[in-house]
Amino acid sequence: SSGINAEWPLRPGNQNQSLKLLNQNQNLSQNLSQKLLNQNQYLSEKLLNQNQDQRLKLLNQSWYLSQKLLNQNQSLKVLNQNQYLSQKLSKQNQSQKLLNQNQRQ
Repeated sequence: SSGINAEWPLRPGNQNQSLKLLNQNQNLSQNLSQKLLNQNQYLSEKLLNQNQDQRLKLLNQSWYLSQKLLNQNQSLKVLNQNQYLSQKLSKQNQSQKLLNQNQRQ
């Protein structure tokens, strides 16, 4: 190494310049770290809110579909009861008709 490089740290002007650059570097690092930390926090909160919105949306859809299915099941149950009662009534009417015919004869 040359003599200039060896003497460089010993000169007061260079030492001051080194300290100044070191301080600037530290300040920039701290500012950047804080900025990144803030961005990270903001994005984390944003993602959390989106996830909560999504969960709520899915919960609402699930509730709506459950209600719809419940109503369909109820309708189907009533329909089946109606069919059963209609068939029963039809058989009773048929029996009554036959009975009436038999009584006339």
